[in-house]
Amino acid sequence: MEKVFIIILNWNGWRDTIACLESVFRSGYPHFRVIVCDNASTDKSLERIAEWAEGRLHARCPTPSLDRLISPAVNKPIRVVHTDLNGQGEVLGNGEPLILLQTGANRGFAGGVNAGLRLALHSDLDYVWILNNDTLVESTTLEELVRRMQEKPQAGICGSTLLYLEDPEVIQALGGSVFNPWLARGRHLTGGTRLSNVDIDANEVESRLSYIVGASMLVRRRLLEEIGLMSEQYFLFFEELDWALRARSRFSLAYAAGAVVYHREGAATGSNSLKARSSQLADFYSSCNRILIVRRYFPWAVLPAAMVVVAKAVRRLFAGEAYGCRALMRGLGRGLFLNRQTELRSDS
Repeated sequence: MEKVFIIILNWNGWRDTIACLESVFRSGYPHFRVIVCDNASTDKSLERIAEWAEGRLHARCPTPSLDRLISPAVNKPIRVVHTDLNGQGEVLGNGEPLILLQTGANRGFAGGVNAGLRLALHSDLDYVWILNNDTLVESTTLEELVRRMQEKPQAGICGSTLLYLEDPEVIQALGGSVFNPWLARGRHLTGGTRLSNVDIDANEVESRLSYIVGASMLVRRRLLEEIGLMSEQYFLFFEELDWALRARSRFSLAYAAGAVVYHREGAATGSNSLKARSSQLADFYSSCNRILIVRRYFPWAVLPAAMVVVAKAVRRLFAGEAYGCRALMRGLGRGLFLNRQTELRSDS
């Protein structure tokens, strides 16, 4: 069977991470190893995760109806190895199922994940599953993802059925999103709809996808080798869209309908579309990066995309959210005037 490395990024979120790991290690797919990449957390995350692996700390499910995904707990201890960015590939040799990688700084989403990708590529992996730490997964999810990629040999990235962890009957996205360049905005496929009201056709979903949502992406090794890693320019948001746009001439996108992932959106950034909530951090990077992405791939849409940000900022101002307005406008300025050479850099 094909080999998978699962990469989970953690930043001051060990409680979410150990719950995610508890569900991941119940997977029925036998050939996987996990790398938890820690972006210099200040809450002793790696120590807490190691305690969980030893069986001295127990995971808790934030949604009672999903407790079956982490209970009863998997057998402990789980063998662990610690490393940092100087570890290269020598830590892979003993086959520990859980690798704790300290990245040494808050490198953002792409930077933290890329550290894990570079380490994993020292192995003979076939796929990498990039999975948010604020998720829980079904025991069959990884198997379903791999099966779909085997059925779609030209696919470079495969998405899951993402459901809201707070409300598991509501869809966050079927695999990914459709991107509108004029608005510089992605619209999650069937987002906000109750799962029972949708008749899912995976082929039809794949025909509409612009990119796979970053909360769950199974990535083929060949894409990593031919296209490169995620661009670290964005820090948060739009990395997965940039990746899909860079790869679109060589790889298609896939969707595994049976690969169910429950996602507590915005745990790290403080934003949540289900609750119509956003943080200043999310506002800044979402406005900055929507401009960067159109500057790079759709330059004819920069002006309308900028006007969308301005309109959103004005609404925040009239709603009494001056800090949110300021964050949006700061992001817009950075996106418009960031040095072009810097903007076009992507990691490989």
